[in-house]
Amino acid sequence: MIMQKTTINKKLLLTSVAISIALGGCATTGSDSNDIWQGWNRGTQSFNDTIDKAVLKPVAKGYVAITPDFVDQGVTNFFSNINDIGVAINDLLQLKLLQSGMDVSRFVINTTAGVGGFFDVAKLVDLPKHNEDFGQTLGFWGVPAGPYLVVPLVGPSSPRDVVGMIGDALLNPLTYVSIFGGVAGSAATGGARGGGCDRYSCWINGN
Repeated sequence: MIMQKTTINKKLLLTSVAISIALGGCATTGSDSNDIWQGWNRGTQSFNDTIDKAVLKPVAKGYVAITPDFVDQGVTNFFSNINDIGVAINDLLQLKLLQSGMDVSRFVINTTAGVGGFFDVAKLVDLPKHNEDFGQTLGFWGVPAGPYLVVPLVGPSSPRDVVGMIGDALLNPLTYVSIFGGVAGSAATGGARGGGCDRYSCWINGN
């Protein structure tokens, strides 16, 4: 009887091990099937880690060390306020009409009473910050996320969210400020040099 119980226990143990291995193999296969760009993802993650350690973290620590807390919070509020424009538009695209109205109100209040968004006054009147982006909007309309993707300087993402980031950039006024500001600066520099010569050509010609 004891021998029979021992044999049964061994069979149960072997069966359990076999099932565990099978399930583990299935889980691994499922994970890998969504990571079809493993070579790119690993290389990009390594690049991101290097940049993070060598540049981003030291710069962030230096910024925190020299920036007063109220200034840091004010800068964060400013960019968050600009971001609310895109949030409100994505609210509409996701048919969240009430939330869109709240976010438009939030932007108006913080831009005026909050001194250009430096202060988050809207939260004091029960208008909380929402986070909606174009990637979420694409998902709302049924666009699949796609396989796992690590983006340089961004981190883990997906093809849908990459397209979403481009959409969010197009909805952000600062994108156009930087573009047109760069064009205006180039035009001004070109105009200043138009009547004469640049430093190198003037030196060559002896002027």
